[in-house]
Amino acid sequence: AKDDIAIKTIAKSQIIREGFSANGYSLPKSRASTHKLIYAYYETKKICLIEKFNEMKLRNVRLSISFDEWTSFKNKKLMNVMIYYENEYGNLGLVKIEGKCSAERIVEIIEKCLFEFDLNISTDIVCTTTDGAGVMEKYARLSGINSQLYYNHTLHSAVVKVLFKSTIKDNINDNINASND
Repeated sequence: AKDDIAIKTIAKSQIIREGFSANGYSLPKSRASTHKLIYAYYETKKICLIEKFNEMKLRNVRLSISFDEWTSFKNKKLMNVMIYYENEYGNLGLVKIEGKCSAERIVEIIEKCLFEFDLNISTDIVCTTTDGAGVMEKYARLSGINSQLYYNHTLHSAVVKVLFKSTIKDNINDNINASND
């Protein structure tokens, strides 16, 4: 998941297979078996994280989260949820989003994601950091926890739009001038 490599690629890649073999591991050849192996590893890591979070809750450690919506090249909408604690951080996973994502839906998604790790947004999370989109401002009000909105993302998007539009406009003007010559 970190390298965005498809399970089919992992299962069939000779280089990856040789790397596993060189380190004393055997990688299954089928996609289904590779998927089972990866999922079993995920479940083991998830249990370790739940135990860690429960131990931190006993010590009254509060956690913070950040998340952002992302659309893939294949136009699939996903939300990535990150958690921050005691000078560490982790990824709670990508959540698939169907259709438009309202602030109410975002609260549901985040609560469900946290619940899977035995966490509660109102008792375990001290703050959320998100981009400055209007829907995130409403999410902050609905969630009932402290939220920090970062506007760099919005500023970056605006700068890219201006630069991109300028480049297109310049290219069109260059083409018009060239055809007039």
